[in-house]
This record gives sequence, structure tokens and C-alpha cells, in this order.
Amino acid sequence: EIEETITEIHFRRPNGGDLRAIANIKAELDIACKLFIRVGGITEPVYDALDLEDIQGGMELISDFLPESLKAGKTS
Repeated sequence: EIEETITEIHFRRPNGGDLRAIANIKAELDIACKLFIRVGGITEPVYDALDLEDIQGGMELISDFLPESLKAGKTS
């Protein structure tokens, strides 16, 4: 269990390595979680401890970085 309080997460723009990391993931939720963790620079236990409202806010920020083809879930 995470004992510390997370007050902010700084997201960076996704890069080619991030896209490769999600290339073979089929479930959209798993893709979003993996990207959140990678571009937020956090660990899986920290992600798991986040409040759902905070996760939703982060997901909205991440989606702003993605090309339309990835936002819509298209693979080609």
C-alpha cells in the first residue's frame, strides 16, 4: 500500500517507445493504463493507489497527446 500523498504527476508527451510498448495490447483500458504509467513516470503500485477521479483527469490529458487514430482505437 502506498503511504505517501501524491500531489501532482507531470505528464510528458508520448514517444516512439511508448507506442511500441502498447502495440500488442488489445484491451483499450490496458493501453490507457500502460500509457498513464509510462508518460506519468509512476510505478504500477502508485497508479493502483490513485483515486479514480485523478486517473480520469490524467487520461484526459494523455488523450490530448495522441493522434486521432489512436484516440478512436484504430489500428491502421
